[in-house]
Amino acid sequence: MNVKQFGFTKGRSTTEAGVELIQQIFGAWEDSRDAIGVFCDLSKAFDCVHHDTLIRKLYYYGVTDRSLGLLESYLSDRIQRVDINDERSSRSAVNMGVPQGSVLGPFLFLVYINDLPHFVKNGHGIVLFADDTSLLFKINKHKSAFDEVNSTISEIVEWFSINNLLLNERKTKLVKFFLSDSKLIDTNVMVKNEVLDIVDTTLFLGLTLDSKLRWNSHITRLAKRLSSAAHAVKRIRRLTNESTARLVYFSCFLVL
Repeated sequence: MNVKQFGFTKGRSTTEAGVELIQQIFGAWEDSRDAIGVFCDLSKAFDCVHHDTLIRKLYYYGVTDRSLGLLESYLSDRIQRVDINDERSSRSAVNMGVPQGSVLGPFLFLVYINDLPHFVKNGHGIVLFADDTSLLFKINKHKSAFDEVNSTISEIVEWFSINNLLLNERKTKLVKFFLSDSKLIDTNVMVKNEVLDIVDTTLFLGLTLDSKLRWNSHITRLAKRLSSAAHAVKRIRRLTNESTARLVYFSCFLVL
């Protein structure tokens, strides 16, 4: 599995993914460069996996013979239908997507997206957490550097298209990470003829990142959530027993 993939991988988590991205940003600053973060939003990525493409990739990575046949059988001849108020729709063949809620589903998706990092070159970076795709461009302060950013993004978008994955450019955000005493050149970054929205803060796997890597926004957001959780536990403790209150406590706080 590609080393830039942190999702559904033993010994790796959102924490390691966050450390990787932040280290890349600091690495750019140490080289007297700025960093452009592009946080891609893929629409229903697990449902868009093309079965024939997945089988070819499995074969490329060395899955052959009976093992490949078993996986091909696992994906084939699946049907779906909808039940509403005792009414049942006709059957419809499922020709795309990996079964969600299964053990194999996440693994098959990781195989499907595994070659994406090879398209990020020239010292730029990428961090994957399953379908969460974050690009990090280390740039010098001149216009040609942004031309390279746009060129690389065009290649990534083409890869998404070839692999039947849908990039939602309107929900894809861009953050210009820079030190307080520097100023970035004002140049647009494009995705499919759409100018990406430039934001000061964005959510990255539970972290609130801002353009100067100050943690004020993250701490404020976390404090509000902790306050709400503490209030909920205080209220529920008066209405129930200790065992139920502990269950509410862990469900509220461990996810923060």
